[in-house]
Amino acid sequence: MNDVIFRVSDLTTLTRQLLENHFPSIYVEGEISNFSMPPSGHWYFSLKDSNAHVRCLMFKSRIIRVKYLLIDCQHVLIKAKVSLYVLLS
Repeated sequence: MNDVIFRVSDLTTLTRQLLENHFPSIYVEGEISNFSMPPSGHWYFSLKDSNAHVRCLMFKSRIIRVKYLLIDCQHVLIKAKVSLYVLLS
């Protein structure tokens, strides 16, 4: 067995590339929770079902396409770009 050792930054970068290449655009159904609108103008929220949740970000530039304000407990079907935030220092 070949034991490969990844640095955290390498693992997150590789994971981001895999997600973006295999899931360029998908539909996801779930319930909104932890919705917030900070001064940046972006929307942050979780999308969840009975077994899991994912943290989401909608950039300010995309919000203009949304025809209604998201609220907690709202059931939605969204079109999303799957990615992973990678903080490189």
